[in-house]
This record gives sequence, structure tokens and C-alpha cells, in this order.
Amino acid sequence: MEKITDPISDNYFENQFFEECKLLKESEGISCKNGVQISQDLLECSVLGEWRSWVDMYQRTVSEGRFPFLWPFQQDGISFDFAEELDELDKNNKYFSLGCDPSGDWYVMTGETGPEVYLCDQYDYGVYDYWATPNHLLAWAVRVVLADEHKISPLEIKSRFDQRENRIDDKTLERIMEEL
Repeated sequence: MEKITDPISDNYFENQFFEECKLLKESEGISCKNGVQISQDLLECSVLGEWRSWVDMYQRTVSEGRFPFLWPFQQDGISFDFAEELDELDKNNKYFSLGCDPSGDWYVMTGETGPEVYLCDQYDYGVYDYWATPNHLLAWAVRVVLADEHKISPLEIKSRFDQRENRIDDKTLERIMEEL
């Protein structure tokens, strides 16, 4: 319960993230036989400079098979080139995909808005909802799985959250509770 309501630090990934992953009942890494190839051109125009090293670290972790399986956040579609593949999406906006959810919607960043990670709908290609940073996205995914595995209810999470002074941000907490 403490981990689920802990604040998300600026260096959450790799340090805190992997500590939380050790608490998962099944923390087996995903395997990417061919690794993940990231288009550097796409990365440069769709991710702000300060987050490029984060994306490189994330890509390396996935390629090495060290990234755990988290059902709300799958690695299919990393670096998916929206402009190349989807005629319906505005070509003026460059999006970088970090992966997708189980329904096939993508988690994307764009250099236009900063560190936020948005959900891009696979049917209407609208970009909506967001996580404050990629660290918040990863914390959300691992903490949803932790709560689900340990059968912690949204009410229990909210109760613990209300008792803490140093805690996770409201928006990420709401997303965790919505997913359960």
C-alpha cells in the first residue's frame, strides 16, 4: 500500500521503478528478440531533449529483456511512425510512441507539449488524457499491477493516500484507482 501511494521522483526510472517491480508476483522480463529500433530523427523532433536519454534507457531496458511485463502498458509500437503509417493523423505534429495499452491505443510524447505522455486513440487518432511525465506512466502501470495482484481496492488506496503527507500526485492516483 505504501508503494502505491509513494511520490514519483524525477529519477523514478530506473531506480525506484525496478524496486517496485521486485514486489510483483511475476516480474519476468519481456523479450524482444530483435531489440527495439528507434528512429533518431523521429525521437529528435518528437521528444524534448531532456527526455531523450530517458527514452534511450527505456529502449535499452526493453531490448535487453529487463523490462517486466505490465499488462496496462505493452511495448508493441515503440517508436511507431504515425506520419508514415497513418494518413488520418495531422502530419504537422510528430508523435513518439512509448508503447500501447491492451486495446491498442498508443502512449505518445510530442516535442510540442513537453514531458507529458498522451493516449492516442487507435480509431479516431485523437490525442487525449495524459500523464505528467514518462515516469508517471511507468509508476501508474506497475502500481496498477501491484494493487491488482495484492487485491487492494480503490477505497483502501484512497484511504492510505488521505493519511499521507508525502504522496503520489492526485491525477496518477485517480488513474490507478480507475484501472482497478
